[in-house]
Parts: sequence; structure tokens; C-alpha cells
Amino acid sequence: LKVSLYGYHDETVEVEVADEAGPLPEVELRLNPGAVEGRVLPEADEGGREAEGIDVVLVGANRDTITDAEGGYRFEGVAPGTYGLRISREAAGYADALIPVVIVEPGGTATAPLTQLRFKRGSVSGLVRLEDGEAAENAEVILRGRTNGFQRLGANGEYEFGEVRVGSYTVVAQRAGYRTESGVIEVLPELVAEVPDLVLPVDPGGITGRVQLPRAEDALAGTRVSIPGQAEAVVTDEEGNFTFADLRFGTYGLTLERDLHRTAHVSGVRVE
Repeated sequence: LKVSLYGYHDETVEVEVADEAGPLPEVELRLNPGAVEGRVLPEADEGGREAEGIDVVLVGANRDTITDAEGGYRFEGVAPGTYGLRISREAAGYADALIPVVIVEPGGTATAPLTQLRFKRGSVSGLVRLEDGEAAENAEVILRGRTNGFQRLGANGEYEFGEVRVGSYTVVAQRAGYRTESGVIEVLPELVAEVPDLVLPVDPGGITGRVQLPRAEDALAGTRVSIPGQAEAVVTDEEGNFTFADLRFGTYGLTLERDLHRTAHVSGVRVE
């Protein structure tokens, strides 16, 4: 008599056929276990890729193991059935990975798909404004930390960095003609880190120059220098020097006026 049951070794027993029915012998079936194996490939960080020591749990069997130096793992003596796998390395900041279905056949080896273990991630967003109310177009935002990023902004000044590794970051905002501002934020798993508005103050520049007169004997002091559209004019000193301070970046023109001399104009003076 052959006795078969899924998940167990077949057993054969001898029975005697008689005129009268008698009790059948007891048959003890031995489990025919299988195995589960697989490999984990963790995402590399600044120090490289360390595949050894990753925790692997066989869900449904209450068993666990850790990966070897190549990221491999194996469970022996697993009863036939359906299981799951949970893979984690919490201390290193990785997100858990789950393989929901692994089917173990009697006496067989179930090979789980290659699992890529990724770092936990969140995102960063915020707004850049200019102190003078101008549009923030062409302002630049730099993200510095485990994940680095760069964005050139549109007129609304909004920015967002996705897929940012968990950790501390510095966000730097800059634009020509304005002072640089920065902020520090903490990125948490699957959350958006909102950076307080970065307001860039105007970074004024200036114009300096020297006026020369046609005749060397003419006094250099007293030439009036003005910028069209600006209320204030300046007058050259005894060396003919003049200075305009607190000017926004841009291109300016100068008008030079002096008694008994023709008015002169200078264009294309660039303030950075």
C-alpha cells in the first residue's frame, strides 16, 4: 500500500488481504522540506556597498538569517507552502524591502528575485523671494548633503527636490545682485521637508571713476557727474575722482557737466 500526501515523502507498507477486515497499520509520513534562497544588493553609499549582515525574515515560518559577504542568504528545511520575505537594514538608513510570495515545493529550492535595498528617502521644497519684490526668476537653489541638487528657478521662486536621502541638508539660494541666503533642514522618510522662505536682500554695488580735463592746468575738482534717472549727483574731488555707492546691479550711463566745457556722456557702465 502506497501512502502519499503533498509535502511529505511517499511511504509504502505491506498489508495482508484476509476474509475479514482488520486494522490497517499506522503510517508515519516524513516531511519533505524544501529551501529558500536569494540575494540582496544594497544601494551604495559614500563608503561603497556593504552586502554582508542584512537581516532577512522568512514570513510565515518565524525564521530569520543574515546575508553573507555577497548578499546571499538561504533557509534550509522549509516546509512546503507559501511564504513572504522581509529584508531590512535599519541601522544604516535603508528602507525595508518585501517579497510577498515565495512558493516552496516539496524537496525543491525556491529562488527569490534579486532584491535591491534602497535608502530611505523624502523630499525638500520651499520658496525663494527677493527683498525688493522683484521676480525670483533665474535665482539658483543648491542642495548640499548626502544627495546634492541644483535648480534654476522660474518667476514664482518655487523649488522641489525629490528622492532625497534621509539626513541633514543645507539649502543655499543665490542670485546675481543679491546676497546669498541659506537654511538647514532635516529630511525624514517619505515626508516633505518644508524650508522656511529664503529672502535674498539686495547686494548693492557702486561706480568709481576719474575725470580728466583737456588742459593739465585746469582744476580737476568740481565736475558734476550724474546718472540719468537718479536724483543725486556727485562732484569730483581735487584729483578728479568720483564715486556712486548703493547701486543695484545693471547697466548705467553717466553724464559729466562742467562750466565752460561741453557735456560728456558715458554709456554701458556695468555694475555687478
